[in-house]
Amino acid sequence: MSGNQIFQDDLLNSLVNPNWRNESIEEEKNKAFDEGFQRGLDAQEIAIKQFFISNVEKATNLGETLYTKFKNLNFNCQQMMLKAIDIKSFEILYIVNEQTYLSPLRKEVYNLIRQVKKEHNSNEFSIECLLMPENGNIDTNLIVSDGYSLKYEPKSR
Repeated sequence: MSGNQIFQDDLLNSLVNPNWRNESIEEEKNKAFDEGFQRGLDAQEIAIKQFFISNVEKATNLGETLYTKFKNLNFNCQQMMLKAIDIKSFEILYIVNEQTYLSPLRKEVYNLIRQVKKEHNSNEFSIECLLMPENGNIDTNLIVSDGYSLKYEPKSR
């Protein structure tokens, strides 16, 4: 049955006798509505996934950039872990040796972090960076339970 025919039949039924309905027309309307609604949900889900993936890539690139800059200052990080707060907000935890953490270089490192945040944080993306000293007693299970579930591994591996 064509769309025009369905419209004409529905119009005729509503004009002649509004108490009578054609069940097949109602079923087709409901089916078309449900299919269109599902396509809209699928498109929204795809857009949200792409937005999240794009932001994870941006957080990764910024994390790697900071990691490299820290290394150039001889402020070597032992581990880098990522926490996704929501689809646009992320935290990167840099775990460094305790002596390195307590060195005067830490001030320069925090300046680099501030600069990156100032340049890249917006309504669509937000990043926070934390430094944590490591003295040999870190329970990584506690860090993971705090949401830092993604551990950075360089592509060279």
